[in-house]
Amino acid sequence: MTSNIEWGHNPDGRAEAPLYRAWAKMLVRVSGLPWRIVAALAGISPTSMHQLLFGHNGRPVAWIGSDDARALGATNIDDLASAATDRIPARESRELLIALHTLGWTNAHLSRWLTSSDLGLTTTPKALYVTRLSAARIQATYDLLVSQPVRRCGHPRTPPVSSPTPAVLPQPRPNNTEPFQPALFELADCA
Repeated sequence: MTSNIEWGHNPDGRAEAPLYRAWAKMLVRVSGLPWRIVAALAGISPTSMHQLLFGHNGRPVAWIGSDDARALGATNIDDLASAATDRIPARESRELLIALHTLGWTNAHLSRWLTSSDLGLTTTPKALYVTRLSAARIQATYDLLVSQPVRRCGHPRTPPVSSPTPAVLPQPRPNNTEPFQPALFELADCA
């Protein structure tokens, strides 16, 4: 598959969205990874990726930023497949987890989105490296929890920080053969 796509770039710093939308959907579909993880691995903000895939105010976006387009175009299936084994320095991921803990999110809350090895990063200070996939999960979780607006009424999607127990996850149906995805990746967003 091609990497470094240079489709439809304009001199004003924008790129035509339809071509990149198709590329992003193909990456999500073929890799089997949730769109939030693909965005984190590509280095694109979740807001940009969400608008690209699902539109803005019910309408597909016509343009995306050139930086996002280049980052997405430089991402390919082989890059996503190797994320589970490629190792990167753990410092930034550890700092994100510590920031979440500082904000009041406990391991019990975070286990809704992260694996035990992801959470173990804060208690294992000698861990110098983490897989790119683990770093992307931590980044996506941080982006989701920190960027959520405060809701003045209704029920929040995530448990309040003061909650002693994490929210109850929906259980997979017995006849459902698909693997169960953590709640972070079920929030009404399929590509």
